[in-house]
Amino acid sequence: MIQFLLFPLLSFVVIPYDFWKKTRDQKGLSIVERIKSYRIKEDKMIAVNEKKNLLSNIFTIIIISALPILPFFHGYFKAYSQTEFYVIEQKQSKNNQLIRKVIIDTYGDFYIVAPLNKDNKSYKPIFSLIPMYDKEKKTVDFLELKYEEIGLLKPQE
Repeated sequence: MIQFLLFPLLSFVVIPYDFWKKTRDQKGLSIVERIKSYRIKEDKMIAVNEKKNLLSNIFTIIIISALPILPFFHGYFKAYSQTEFYVIEQKQSKNNQLIRKVIIDTYGDFYIVAPLNKDNKSYKPIFSLIPMYDKEKKTVDFLELKYEEIGLLKPQE
C-alpha cells in the first residue's frame, strides 16, 4: 500500500519543494524560465558529480587491485631483511664434529637446513631435510633450536 503513496508523494510534494527551494531567488522570471534555469543547474551539477564519481571509482579500483599484491611485498621485504634465524647444532657421525645448520624454510613436515658459517654470515648452498617428527614411531625427536642474531645471510660462492 505504501508504494502506491510513494509516487504521488514524490511527484506532488518532494520534487516541487526541491524546485521551489532552488529557484525561489528568481522572482521576476516566469515558470518556464525558472524550469530552464533549473535544468541547466541540474545538468552542471550532474556533470561535476560524474567527474567526482569517476575519480573516486578509479581510486577505489586502484586500491582494490593493489591489496592482493601488498602481502607479497611485505613477505619479500621481511625475508630480505631477516637477520635472526633458528640454528640447529648437530654432531657429525664420522668425526664427532659439531656442525651448525641454519633453518632456511620448512617443507611439509621437514625443516630445510643448510650448513652455517657464522663468521662470514653465509651458508653453503647444500640443503638437507630434517624431519620435524618421526612418522613411523609417531614421536617427536626434540631438536634444540636456538634463535640467534646472525645478520643478513648470503650463500657462499
